[in-house]
Amino acid sequence: MRRMLLLLAGLALLGIWGCGGGESAGPVVPLDAGTPTGEGIVTTVGATVGVMEGLPEGQGSVRFDVSHTDRLVNKSVTIEVKDAAGGAVAKIKGNEAAELAPGTYTASVQYDENERLNGYTGSLAGLVVHAGNETAVKVGLEAPIGILKMRFSDGEEPLDDSVALTVYRADDDPELVVGPVWEGMAGESIMLPADSYQVKAVFTPSKGAPLTEWHRDIEVKPALARTEKEIVLELDLTGLRLDAFNYGKDVNNKTRIYMYAAGADVEFAVAKFQGKAGSAIPADPGLYDVRVVYTPSSALNFLGDKTIPAVKVNAGLGTRMQADLELAQATLRLTVMEGDVDISDKAEVRVMRTGADAEAASPLVDELGVGVHPLPTGKADITVRATDSEGNIRAETFKAVDLQNGWRWEQTFDAKVEAWTAKEALKPASPPQPITWAPDGDDDDSAGDDDSAGDDDSAADDDDSAEIAPEVPSEAPEEAPKPE
Repeated sequence: MRRMLLLLAGLALLGIWGCGGGESAGPVVPLDAGTPTGEGIVTTVGATVGVMEGLPEGQGSVRFDVSHTDRLVNKSVTIEVKDAAGGAVAKIKGNEAAELAPGTYTASVQYDENERLNGYTGSLAGLVVHAGNETAVKVGLEAPIGILKMRFSDGEEPLDDSVALTVYRADDDPELVVGPVWEGMAGESIMLPADSYQVKAVFTPSKGAPLTEWHRDIEVKPALARTEKEIVLELDLTGLRLDAFNYGKDVNNKTRIYMYAAGADVEFAVAKFQGKAGSAIPADPGLYDVRVVYTPSSALNFLGDKTIPAVKVNAGLGTRMQADLELAQATLRLTVMEGDVDISDKAEVRVMRTGADAEAASPLVDELGVGVHPLPTGKADITVRATDSEGNIRAETFKAVDLQNGWRWEQTFDAKVEAWTAKEALKPASPPQPITWAPDGDDDDSAGDDDSAGDDDSAADDDDSAEIAPEVPSEAPEEAPKPE
């Protein structure tokens, strides 16, 4: 009996301690953090609730921990918390706490990586706050930003410290944009908006002239995906590689190279070797007169033609050089729509020199199907004609359009609109310069001086007889050369 009484007394005491004075009988139940959701750049979101000491009576708090893929970006994120009525009640950075009354909230999120990459937005909903507790919210972002890294070598040794990069969007005309997307040295990890890019790479060796290459169609993907390019500069080659430019623009894909015996009449002689610009031509060692022929358009008798005398092709190592045609040209870029439908392939364009006899003179352009058309510089009369789906014909002639070197006359017309008006031609920020151009007084071998192709440091002969940029012929030949 005595044992039974002691057991009952012990159980009674345990009951008193376990009940904490009768205020919270039974196991403690965690407070509900709700089910927060996200939109926009917010891809994942989760929340937990925990007791927080030191809060004002009746108040709770919320704190956000934000990452972009696997990288914390708290200091790059601004979060504006809003109440149920949509009014802003707090504005904080990631990993900062906002004290709030109990309730359910929404929030806007803005991610600003740097001055170039900013304004990426998302939103949060269903954020629950309890008195005396902090709601810890983990947020995952995926912004349309990726990483590009380009490394250069000669096949053995890295050259990143000698290669300067200039990054443009793939659709940009480098002469007409206000500035590039990014400039710096190779080897750096470059954060860029997800897009397609073109990159100008300029290799400056310790001796000799710089070499320029363009790398195009480089895709940068979102969510900090890495795009890495390992590029081997073709410095150790057999024969001759000549990269062709026109006022600094890469024109390798429209340029042919013809190699003649030194001193030959290039108008009538048969080329010993020939090939595409930008590719190695397997020529025998020796001296050559090298003819560079740039054809902007197969539909137009309009050529850039330059002959570089006495180019030395070395035995074994070969020769690499570059030349600028310096052919002054403008560009016509036309689009014809019928409402939302592109009918450019059914439209016609005819371009005549201003003042030319329309019956006797040959047009500069006379084509079915409009698009991009290179043109000689000067004033031109441009006629655009289109027939809509109902057979109605719209035609307009724009008289004395001024087209100078590097200018682009870019227009979009709608066949359903009665009157067509043209915008001013787009003009470069500064006059286009050849790839070999250097400022007055520059004799540091960086470009345009007697090291550009004529001495033994740049792979031609040693008597300065080969020059990358001789004077442009006053008139282009009537037809491209016809070597064997």
